[in-house]
Amino acid sequence: MIAYQECKLLSLKEITFHVESGELIIVVGGVGSGKTCLLMAILNEIFHVSGIRIVNGRISYTPQEAWCFNGSVKNNIVFGRDFKQSKYDSVIDICALQKDFQSFVYGDDTLIGEKGITLSGGQKARINLARAVYDDADLYIFDDPLSAVDSAVANHIFFRCIEKYLQSKTRILVTHNLQFINRADKIIVIKDGYCLAFGTPQQLRNRNIDLISVIDVKPEKSLKSEFDIRNVHTENTFENSEIKKDYNEYVDSKQEVACLGSNLLDDMTIYDFTTGRILNRFTADVGLVDQRIPFLILDLNRIIGSLIATMIITCVLSPYLTVVCLILLSIGVPMQKCYLRTCAVRWFGEYEIHMISTERVLEYTHLPSEASLFVKSDDAPKIWPSQGKLIFRHVFLSYTDSQPILKNLCFEIKGGSKIGIVGRTGAGKSSLINALFRLVEFDGLITIDGVDIKQLGLNDLRRKMSIIPQDPVTFDGTIRSNIDPYDEYTDETIWNTLHSVSLAHIFKAIPGDLSAPLYENGSNLSVGQRQLICMVRAL
Repeated sequence: MIAYQECKLLSLKEITFHVESGELIIVVGGVGSGKTCLLMAILNEIFHVSGIRIVNGRISYTPQEAWCFNGSVKNNIVFGRDFKQSKYDSVIDICALQKDFQSFVYGDDTLIGEKGITLSGGQKARINLARAVYDDADLYIFDDPLSAVDSAVANHIFFRCIEKYLQSKTRILVTHNLQFINRADKIIVIKDGYCLAFGTPQQLRNRNIDLISVIDVKPEKSLKSEFDIRNVHTENTFENSEIKKDYNEYVDSKQEVACLGSNLLDDMTIYDFTTGRILNRFTADVGLVDQRIPFLILDLNRIIGSLIATMIITCVLSPYLTVVCLILLSIGVPMQKCYLRTCAVRWFGEYEIHMISTERVLEYTHLPSEASLFVKSDDAPKIWPSQGKLIFRHVFLSYTDSQPILKNLCFEIKGGSKIGIVGRTGAGKSSLINALFRLVEFDGLITIDGVDIKQLGLNDLRRKMSIIPQDPVTFDGTIRSNIDPYDEYTDETIWNTLHSVSLAHIFKAIPGDLSAPLYENGSNLSVGQRQLICMVRAL
């Protein structure tokens, strides 16, 4: 039996199976059934309550949420291991990365930014897969890597990588793509934390196990933002002339608040670059501005005040000592001149270094902002949108100064239509949504029910549309506050919506129901459940 360490609620119960060396095992189950928990148990990453777990050999693991570090694509794949060109080329081929490398400006030497922010979801998933395959392991664990790629790439990865290239290795694959089920040596069916069935595909058919009904919902997607590769952003350097004005601006005690407020309204493309730089502004730099510099100023004032007070008291209480002080002062001043210049250079040098932090903080108060949240001359009628008719006319969209991602896009969607957008990973599907929500400004015309969205305030535009993001977003708080952040709906409405996405029975089993807490980044929910939370929020 297996439980999460935080709550000790049993997540896997009475799981028993045995895997032979070289077998391909496919794990299937519905959202939140315990598939990822099973993989974590194999990796010994969650609390073990009872039973025996025996894993032999070296393990290579591909997580459901792809992880990349700030470095080149090649370094993300090789990951510090010995580089072998022939092996590397084979891995790139079987993971379908060659076309992507050809589209990158610097090929596999392209820097991908912090957490792979410049990559699409499919590209990050395949780079993670390549990193795992490049490692020479005995057991390969793949947590739904095929959900982030299109069907053609999924077939390429499964048949050429998982089935052929790793055929001599033991492989455990979580997937919702039922077309691969018959290729497995054995299948593990997980439902509500129990192993519903374990055996060969033929054995499951003999037992009349309906895998479609077991999965019972749409495949959970571990998809990410699909931004094409952009050039690495170079951090600004500051000249002495730029720093001089900061001594005056430092006196304004509202600079940190202004910096934070400015960042909340910044153009969204600012966050396409290394986010660690932004965190550094609000930690190290603001810490110097708030603590170190005031301490130096107060220390200087204290010494000057103490010296003046001492001289005044001495002159008042002992006038005769004034003559002695003048004699000592005439002797001390020439001696002091030998050391004062050196000390002054060091003191003012240290002070000026700290003022660079002020310059960095002030830089973030002058970043380009998004368009206005509210526009007085609102062209939209009171009841808008009423039909949902969408028109794109000659739309071009690009990130920073790169080549356009959307090029001369023209189409019309009638109100009430259901439209599917297809394309290879990195083709620009998510860029359509970015343009629609004006997360990135575009050239051309987009209208909704005849209203040009560029003439609307961002608040008015975005409040009228709902989105189910590829990367599920949850907030610290309760289930209710994540579903209904503005507290507009009754419990009955929320429960009915939860029933429609098959989440109601899960939350009713949690103490507190809708008032149960969600941990940071929804860590106490599976990726699929977080995706469904976003769907309920939109509905």
